[in-house]
Amino acid sequence: MKFEDQEVLTLVQSFEAQHSKGEQGYFDVEEYEMIIDYYRDTASYKWMRRAVEQGRAVHPRAIELQIKAVHLAIALKKYDEAADLLERIAAMSPTHPELLIARATLLLHQGHTSWGLELMARALENAEEPLDVLQQIAEVHLDMGNYSRAIEALLRLLREDPEGYEDAALYQLCSCLEYTSEYERGLKLFLEFADKEPYNPLTWYHAGTFCMRLERDEEALKYLEWATVAEEEFYAAFIEMGRIHEREERFEQAIDCYLKGTSSVVESNYLHYRIALLYQELEEPLKALEHLNRAIEIEPDMEDVYLERANVHMDMENYLLAVADFTLVWIEEAYDGEDVLDFADCLIHLDRIDEALSVLRDGCKRFPKNSAILVVAVGYLFALEEFDEAKELLLKYHSKKRDAAALLEEFFPNLLQLEGVADILAALRQIP
Repeated sequence: MKFEDQEVLTLVQSFEAQHSKGEQGYFDVEEYEMIIDYYRDTASYKWMRRAVEQGRAVHPRAIELQIKAVHLAIALKKYDEAADLLERIAAMSPTHPELLIARATLLLHQGHTSWGLELMARALENAEEPLDVLQQIAEVHLDMGNYSRAIEALLRLLREDPEGYEDAALYQLCSCLEYTSEYERGLKLFLEFADKEPYNPLTWYHAGTFCMRLERDEEALKYLEWATVAEEEFYAAFIEMGRIHEREERFEQAIDCYLKGTSSVVESNYLHYRIALLYQELEEPLKALEHLNRAIEIEPDMEDVYLERANVHMDMENYLLAVADFTLVWIEEAYDGEDVLDFADCLIHLDRIDEALSVLRDGCKRFPKNSAILVVAVGYLFALEEFDEAKELLLKYHSKKRDAAALLEEFFPNLLQLEGVADILAALRQIP
């Protein structure tokens, strides 16, 4: 996490904490702008409105906060309100460059494209800080999904900035090029940037990600490795390298990259989950368990992790522990047909037959087209000589009764020796 990102998050958390307590602390104009922009970027418009209203009340003469109110109205498609606000702001500061950008944004949203672009050009021409205006123009085009225009504004911004490439502009440009599927162009541009700023890890990183889009993985690895040379703790590059190695089934190298991509400051439960899956592929269940446990410590509400841990416990014949994990997932109903069979199998191994049958019955209801669940449930009912319920399940849930009969004979051949079973299966074959 970059310093400026952490600064914004700290401001937002402080603002929300004060609001929850009914308090109103002091933020300067720039801090209010950062808070409002965060809510705008995350489409949190209720919080954005609170920040705009509070900021305007504290700093009533701050043009920047008045313009934020215009952006809020536009985001909510309240164009008449936005136009009214613009007229009031124009009376205070008619030539303010941000006013022209806001007016142009409204015109673009209303479909007046030529007029809006003309105002943007005028704002850029008259701006004391044209790079800031270029950034705003790019963001307007991004918000509207005009990615081609956003690309041109961002390229001009990046090439004209004397202080080097801004991280945010690089990220935005990459996103735009991905939206427009211009992967070759993206690769060419970011290699151009890398040539000019070889110690900027983002230039190499994005060159690598565009290579991945073009399915040139070995070339991508080279650029991603250079990103980690430029910045040793560039975690995102290690993660992408791990994905390439995993895709190529180089599991040990993938694990090594994922481990390097795990930040000690902000750990990723998903990375630990992926590492665990790879250790499963390498038949190292104890290491898999270690990372699954860590993933759960970081984020306790990720059902896929509990299911995978249950599978590891099953493989190690720790059926009691597997049942505990399955039970947690069942509460959230975040499972599929295969999980039903695994859960029931664990319960059978623990001689908890009634519970296993309950799981299988529910599985038949939840996955009525899953023949395997039905066949296993019916097979156990036959074994317990619960013929009426077995027949009822077969008639209720299986649309192709003849297939069910064949599967039962395949999975449970010894059941045919039980009195009554053969008759039920023969009757099923007669049903069209």
